[in-house]
Amino acid sequence: MKHIIYKKLLLLTIIIFFVITLCYPQESQLSYSANELKYNINKNEIILNEKASVNYKDMTLKADQISFFTEKKILIAKGNIDFNSKNNKFTGKTLLYNLDTKKAVLYNARAPIEKGEVSGKVILYEDEKYLYGKNSTFSTCKKINPHYSIKSTRMKVIKDNKIVISPVVFYIGHVPVFYLPSYFLPIPEKRKSGFLQPQISNNKVDGITYIQPFFLVLNRFSDLTYTFKYMTRRGIEQAAELRYKTHNGEGNIEGNYLYDNIQNRRRWQLKGSSSHFFKPIDLKLSLQANFFSDTSYFSDFGENIYDRTRNQASSYLVLEKSFGKKIYAKLKGSHFKSWINTEDGYQQNIRDTLPQLSVYLYSTQVIPNLYISGNSISENLYIDNSFKHISMENNFDLTYKHTFLKYFQFSENINNNFDYFNLQNDMIYRWVPEFNISNYIKIYGYFNLLNIGATDKVKHIITPRITYNYVPDMSQDKFIRNNIAKINEQSSIQYSLTNSFLTKIDESRKYTFLKLSTTTSQNLLESSNQFRNLSNSAEISPFLNDKMRLSLKILQNYDLYNNKTKSISSSLSYTINTEHFYSSMWLNYSKNFNTNSEISTFRSNTNLNITDKWRLSHNLLYDIKSNDIRNQSFGLSRDLHCWRINIEWENRENGIINYKFFIGLKAFKDLKWNYTQEIKTGKEQYDW
Repeated sequence: MKHIIYKKLLLLTIIIFFVITLCYPQESQLSYSANELKYNINKNEIILNEKASVNYKDMTLKADQISFFTEKKILIAKGNIDFNSKNNKFTGKTLLYNLDTKKAVLYNARAPIEKGEVSGKVILYEDEKYLYGKNSTFSTCKKINPHYSIKSTRMKVIKDNKIVISPVVFYIGHVPVFYLPSYFLPIPEKRKSGFLQPQISNNKVDGITYIQPFFLVLNRFSDLTYTFKYMTRRGIEQAAELRYKTHNGEGNIEGNYLYDNIQNRRRWQLKGSSSHFFKPIDLKLSLQANFFSDTSYFSDFGENIYDRTRNQASSYLVLEKSFGKKIYAKLKGSHFKSWINTEDGYQQNIRDTLPQLSVYLYSTQVIPNLYISGNSISENLYIDNSFKHISMENNFDLTYKHTFLKYFQFSENINNNFDYFNLQNDMIYRWVPEFNISNYIKIYGYFNLLNIGATDKVKHIITPRITYNYVPDMSQDKFIRNNIAKINEQSSIQYSLTNSFLTKIDESRKYTFLKLSTTTSQNLLESSNQFRNLSNSAEISPFLNDKMRLSLKILQNYDLYNNKTKSISSSLSYTINTEHFYSSMWLNYSKNFNTNSEISTFRSNTNLNITDKWRLSHNLLYDIKSNDIRNQSFGLSRDLHCWRINIEWENRENGIINYKFFIGLKAFKDLKWNYTQEIKTGKEQYDW
C-alpha cells in the first residue's frame, strides 16, 4: 500500500514539475569566456580581458575587453569589436550595448547594411531597425579605401527601406565631387512601395526638368510606377506604368499625358505589350499597343535619334493555337499607321485588319508517298478608316514523292489557289491551279586533295536538279480592275547544278569547305530568248580552327545571249573570337555592268578586353572607291568595381558626330550621369 502511494506521489511531482517548467520558462542564459576574468562586487561588474567573448540568445560579442554590468544588463566592449546577431553585424573600437532594449552605441565603427556599408565616428542602433550615423560614410564598395563614398554629418538608415542623408557630399576616392543639401537612397532587398530617386536636368526645349517617380507594390504579381514630371517651359507631365508577371505570362502598360504649353494642346501616348501562354489548352495570347495624340509626338519626346525619326507605329492582338502537330490557327486584329513629313504637313496612311484569321495545315501523309498541306487566310481590311474588302485566300497543295531506279528522286505537285474577295460594289473569286514536277539525283565520290582534313579523303556531292512549273492562263480581269495582284500564266523549267566538297575536321564533325552552284530557267512561253541569265555562285570556307573563320563568297549574273557578265559581287569575311578579343572584317565588292555602278566597302567590328576591367570597341565602314570613311565609332568602358564608366564617339554618314559619356553606380541604377551631345558638321549624306 505504501509502495502504491509512493508511486502516485512521484508521478504527481513529475507532472507539477513539467507544468511549472512550461508556465515559467527560465530566462536565456548569458555565457562568457576570456583569458582573464575579474569581478567588481561594488559595481556588480564582470570584467573579461584578452579574447573576451559573450553569448546571449542569438547575439555573440567578441572584443579585447568586455565589461558586463549584471544589474543594468549593459555591456561595454573595447578593442577589435566583432558583433553578430540575427539582425545586426558590425565592428568597431568601442561599444555600449543594452541586452534588454538592444540599443547600441559604437565608436569608430563599420556596419554592413543592405547594398553597402556605413562607417563613422559614432553609430547608434535602435530597436535593431534604425541606425543613426554621426560624421559617417556610406558606400557599396567593400574595400577599406572605397572607390566612392557618400559622407554626411547626419545619416539615418531604416533597414530594408532607405537611407536618409543630410547634407550629402559625394566623393570619388578622397576627392569631393558634388554637394546636395539632402538625399535618400532606397535599399530594400525586395520590392517595396515608396518614392524613388528624383532626377533634375536642363535642356533648351523643355527648360529645367524635375522628375519624381513613386513606386507602388500592388501584390506579388504586379506593381505600379507613377511619375510626376515638371518642365518649366513645356508644363507638367503625368505618367504611369503598370507591370505584372504571372505563372503563364507577363506584360506592361504605360501612359503619358500633359498639356503642352509650347504647342498649346494636349499630348498623350498609350503603349504596352503582353504575352500569355495557357498550357492546358495550348493557347497563346499576344498584345501590343501604341497609340498617341499626334504624329509629331515621337519627334518631340523621343529619347534618342531613332525614336525622334520614327515614322510608323503598330498595334495588334493575336490569339494562336495548335491542334496537335498538324494544324495551326491564328486570329489577329491589327492597326498600322505610317506618316511622312512634307511641306504641306504630315501625310499619314492607316491600315486596319479587323480581324484576320489564318489556318495552316502542315504537310501530312495521306497514303504512302502522298502528302497534303494548305493554308487559308481571311481578313476584313480597312484603308484610311474606309472599308476596302473582305477576302479569303486559300491554298491547298498535293505532293507525291517517289524514287525511280533507287537513285532518282521525283516530286509531282499540284497547288490549288482558291481566292474570294467581297468588295464595296462587287464579289469576285478565282481558281488558279499550279503544277510542278521536280527531279534530282545525288552523285557521291571520294578523292584526295592536298591532304585536307583529319583524313586524306574529300567527299564530293554532285546534285543536278530540274523542275517544271505550269500555271494555266485563267481569266482574272475583275482582279486586275480592282488592283489585286494577278496570278500570271507560267510555263517554265528551272535547271540547277550544285557541287559540294566536304571533309572531316575530326572523327565526329564534317565540314563543307567549298560549294559551287549554277542555276538558270527557261520560259517556254517566249518565242525567242527563252533562257534567263545564268546565276553562278561559289563559297569557299577553309577550316582554320574553332576560333577563326574565313569565307569568300562570289556571285555572278551572266547573259547567255550576249555572252557577257551583267553583274558580279564578292564578299570576303574573316572572324576571330577568343576569350579577350573579337574581330569581324568584311571586304565587299559589287559591280553592275549595265549601269556601270560600282560599290567597294570595308567594314569591321572589333571588341578588345584590354584587361579584366577595360574594354575597347571600334566599328568602321570605309568606302574604298571614294576613299572616305562613311561611319566610324569608338567605345571605351571601364568596370570600376562598384561603378562603371562608358565613353562613346560616333561619326555618322549623315554629318552628325555623336558624343556620349556615362558614369553610374552598379548598386543604384538611378545614381548616374549620362551626357549626350550631337554636333552637325554640315556634311551631306552620302548617296549610294
